[in-house]
Amino acid sequence: MYGCNSDPCPGAGFSFERQACLAIFLVFQLGCAAAIPLPSGQGLAYDLDRVVEAQEQTGWSIDELETKEALKDTLQSLCRANAQEQQRARVVFDKALLKAGGPSRLQWRNGQREIRLLSPALRAERSLGLLDSGLLAQKRGACPLGWEAQSPYQTIQDPMARWMFGIQTGGRAYAQVESGVLGAGGGGAGRLIMGPTFNRRWGLLAVLEFGGAGRFESFDLGQPIDVPDLLVMPAALLQLRRQFGSYYLFMESGALGFLSKEDPDLRAGLRSAAGVGITRIKVGPVLPTLGAFIGYDRIAAGTSSAVIDQVYTGVNAGFLWGL
Repeated sequence: MYGCNSDPCPGAGFSFERQACLAIFLVFQLGCAAAIPLPSGQGLAYDLDRVVEAQEQTGWSIDELETKEALKDTLQSLCRANAQEQQRARVVFDKALLKAGGPSRLQWRNGQREIRLLSPALRAERSLGLLDSGLLAQKRGACPLGWEAQSPYQTIQDPMARWMFGIQTGGRAYAQVESGVLGAGGGGAGRLIMGPTFNRRWGLLAVLEFGGAGRFESFDLGQPIDVPDLLVMPAALLQLRRQFGSYYLFMESGALGFLSKEDPDLRAGLRSAAGVGITRIKVGPVLPTLGAFIGYDRIAAGTSSAVIDQVYTGVNAGFLWGL
């Protein structure tokens, strides 16, 4: 692993491997100034708010039932928070409720009948409900062995906690033009992602991707379908990610390698993509993610092939480890 003062890419030439190496090195250099821990109370408040948001995404109905359903995820955070963290988390929610206009039922009685406008108050009340329910369970001895208070508190549900590591896999559909000939096909890719985050909102991530596809160039009705050209497309990318609670937006760009069965010489290219995604509540040690994206590739001409322009779209699913 690279250190803050280590030499990047020793012995590497000007190659695809060097580009990947330099991208990772830049990310880890920026990680030397990773985010400062959250102030007391805000970490636990963030976790409980994420649990509420996850319950709301599937439809929050009866408070008592939803709170009971979320108790395991609540305790996973609450049991690791000391008394001071718990008290200050309550202050965070009380301030949020005050800012939202006070108790939702009081606002309703006073004539505010748009649930959409009551959402901030409902979110704060539901978070306070989880906190109270979790504290009662903790007093009954519900916290299992190993779930002990930490100081300082480390967020459990935060996908942007200082450093992010993850794996993804997914499927894609491609359309491309080479020498005026239209091609189309599909494939998939596996990805490793890693890098620092800033202020629990932004992430700058190195992405190492290995993917492939099958491309067809014959679409005549009634004619036999040709054997598809097999493509291999490794890439090294930099991704800028913006987190909004459970949701995120991202843009990425970087070097692309291109190999085909018809032209086996490695060709260089540029890959750029943008997309959206969602991060769910932690399952075991990881946070599941699901994203959708659209991208564009520009691939240089080969010894016997012309420049390729291709667009693609698809979905990625994977897991994150936030440290």
